[in-house]
Amino acid sequence: MATRRVAPTFTRQKCVPTLTPYGLSVARASLCIDNFEEDGMSYVVRRITLDELSAPRPTKRISVGWADGLLNGGMPARKFAMIYGQPGVGKSTLTVEFACAAAKMVTTVYAASPDEHDPPDVRSPGDIVRLAHRIDAPLAGVYVVTVDTIDDAIAAATEVGARMLVVDSVNACADFDARRMKAGMRKLRAWCRDNDAAAMGVGMYDTAGRRAGGYSVAYGADAILDLDVEQTPERDKLAELLVDEEIPTEDLSLRRLTLWKCRFGPVGQQVLRMTGGGLVPHERPIDSGLRRLVDQSEEHNAIAEVKDDDPPTR
Repeated sequence: MATRRVAPTFTRQKCVPTLTPYGLSVARASLCIDNFEEDGMSYVVRRITLDELSAPRPTKRISVGWADGLLNGGMPARKFAMIYGQPGVGKSTLTVEFACAAAKMVTTVYAASPDEHDPPDVRSPGDIVRLAHRIDAPLAGVYVVTVDTIDDAIAAATEVGARMLVVDSVNACADFDARRMKAGMRKLRAWCRDNDAAAMGVGMYDTAGRRAGGYSVAYGADAILDLDVEQTPERDKLAELLVDEEIPTEDLSLRRLTLWKCRFGPVGQQVLRMTGGGLVPHERPIDSGLRRLVDQSEEHNAIAEVKDDDPPTR
């Protein structure tokens, strides 16, 4: 089938992170597949942080874990991952950020397939482009196509020689049939092995709140992630003392990304925040409170004098 190239230019160069009105976008960090180094059961990831932007000679900041690599477009080759979540939780936002970050180093295809419950023109190339522009994610090098089946998505990725394929969603491509989903995921794994590539699929929950397709589909991927709304943010007594404003008891903008199965690394979870600029790592109240204290002491040049005669205080 014919593919449509969204951006007129294609670059394989790393993009320096830039500040947006919503802060530093997660997808702007410089990450690629080749930056993964196998070290037992963990993966060492190279990131560019705000501290490194102002440094004349950037120093390496090492982060070990699955979430940093995933959010910045890093994923081992020959692997297939699935991400599940309720409608509107931010699955497409996360996968668009992932695809844009991966496209900085490898050719990436974003295959969108609208389902019967979507309104017209949803998950079309234009809709994906508007979503990428809203979260300030560069689409250079990303092929956005509309497909009906997983075979069409694989054919489009093979035609352009892609090494990263995102299917949104696997359920819609299989018409919500468990057998077709299982067969399609088997084809995606075979395509990853044969082409030394990686793929990510978007899945949905059924009416009972379980991953659609059953256990045969749930265990068909090399990694399975769940993106859910985090409605109980952490409450810390020390944070309440450090932060002046009241900590909200419920924040619907928080998301919890949980990796509960992974054949190529450790499992874990991370709390994210949904903003106008996409999903960004969530800063806990204790972290923000400590940062405010440090900033205030630096502004007022506060120096604490300690006398030897003073007894220690708690």
